[in-house]
Amino acid sequence: MKRFPLSLIFFLAVSHTMCSQEVARKNLNGKVLADLYNLEDIDVINIQTEKFKRTQTGGYFSIDAKEGDTLMFSGTNIKGLKILICEEDLQKDLLFVKLETVARELNEVVVVNYNHINAVSLGIVSPNQKKYTPAERKLKTASKGFLSVDPILNMFSGRTAELKRNVETEKKESWIKQIEELFEDVVLIDKLNLPSEYIKGFQYFLVENKRFVQLLEGNNAVVRDFALAELAVKYKKLIAYEE
Repeated sequence: MKRFPLSLIFFLAVSHTMCSQEVARKNLNGKVLADLYNLEDIDVINIQTEKFKRTQTGGYFSIDAKEGDTLMFSGTNIKGLKILICEEDLQKDLLFVKLETVARELNEVVVVNYNHINAVSLGIVSPNQKKYTPAERKLKTASKGFLSVDPILNMFSGRTAELKRNVETEKKESWIKQIEELFEDVVLIDKLNLPSEYIKGFQYFLVENKRFVQLLEGNNAVVRDFALAELAVKYKKLIAYEE
């Protein structure tokens, strides 16, 4: 009987073990884009692992995935979508996923707004009281109280960290609104040559850029507009690469 060298047997055993090992999945961070006011609670499912996550405030999500995995997105008022994850997706700081909405007809909606009736006019709060956004109010409630048990429980449960993320997301949504007011879609399309279907994605791309946000909050419109044009060039290269 022919005998093989021990070194060859060891090499074949190690090679077989390495080939049979499954490539580890990485944490993939992303954000869904859709013409919806509320982007929370959209299901993000990894079909291979059968595990799923739901989007948080602003449409952000995080899920384990590897190259070759298929993610499925589903939820109310959106069309289901499947995307195949590639290595480039895993290298991105934030993966943008554009979802298509489903129009639903309503019989009739009547909205009556009584602007003169509010907490100040009713004497419930002082007119000089500091105003908080909804996310800031929740964070303040969860953090206040030196001897209170709730802030301690919130800290260990991760709720305080979640509320801080919500405040940050709320800021981004505010910046998005400011961008929409400063730069109309027709300006972005005609002057920057951006495709109309990528306008919303470009707006989110802008608020992820710290330098542009600083310029957005400043008073130098010339430098801000120049930075806008620079980022438009980068964004068009990005979407062209993905296509």
